[in-house]
Amino acid sequence: MAFNSLDKSPLRGLVELYTAMEHDASGSAASVRANLQIRADEIDVGHFEVAVSFRQAYLVVDAEGGVIAPDSKFGMRVAPEFYEEKTTVEGSEKVSHKSSSHGEGSGETGFSITGLNGKFAGKKSRTKDEARDVAKSSRTETVRKYIPIEAIGDDRWKITEKGDLPLNSYYLTQSQPLCHVVKCAKLSNRYGVSVSVQIRRRDITVAVTNPSRVPLMTPNREAILAALVTHQRKRRLHPIGLAVF
Repeated sequence: MAFNSLDKSPLRGLVELYTAMEHDASGSAASVRANLQIRADEIDVGHFEVAVSFRQAYLVVDAEGGVIAPDSKFGMRVAPEFYEEKTTVEGSEKVSHKSSSHGEGSGETGFSITGLNGKFAGKKSRTKDEARDVAKSSRTETVRKYIPIEAIGDDRWKITEKGDLPLNSYYLTQSQPLCHVVKCAKLSNRYGVSVSVQIRRRDITVAVTNPSRVPLMTPNREAILAALVTHQRKRRLHPIGLAVF
C-alpha cells in the first residue's frame, strides 16, 4: 500500500513506503513486509525551491488484533555471549651497548749515582656506556556493528546513515520480513497493522536553492519548516504515511 491519495504533503515525495501482510496457513500469524525508500530532494515550498533531507527517521508499526513477536523484529542488536577484543602492542626500542678503549705506554727505570732516573710505564683505559631503553604500549580495538535500520523497542525502528549523512537509500525491501504478528486469542473485528514513518523537526535539513519569486522575501529555517508541516498539522495521520513532529 502506498501513501493515501489524500495526502498532499510536499514531503511525501521524499519517502516511499509500501507494506504487505502474508498470513500463514493457520491464519494465526502473519509476516509484515515493507519497501521503504527515503531520499533527499528539491521541492517547491511556496515561492521557493528548497533542498530537503533527513538526518534520521523512525518507522513505527501498530498492530491491531494481534501482537508483534518480540524475537522476530528485523535489525535487532543482540548482545553476544562474549565480546572479542583485539589488542595491538606497539613499541620502540633504543639499542645500547658498552664499549671500552685502552691506551698503553711503556718505559724503563734505572739507578745512577746522582739519583733515580727513569721512565714510567703503565696503562690507561676509557669506557663508554649506553643504556638500553624499551618502551611498549598497547591499543585495544573493539568492533561494533552498524545497523542502518535498527529495532529500538516499542515496535519502532530507527533509521540512520553511517557518519550522520542524510538518508538517501532503500532501507527495506520485501525480501526480508520486518516482523511477525501473532493473532490474539481473543476474537477481534480487525487484524492487521498500520505503518508510518515519523521524522522529528530537528532532523530535517532545509536550504533555499532558488531565489524567491517575491522580492525582499528571505525565509529562515523555521519558516520553511512551518510551511512543510502545515498540512501535516491540519489532517489526521493516515495509517500508512508520513508524520513530522
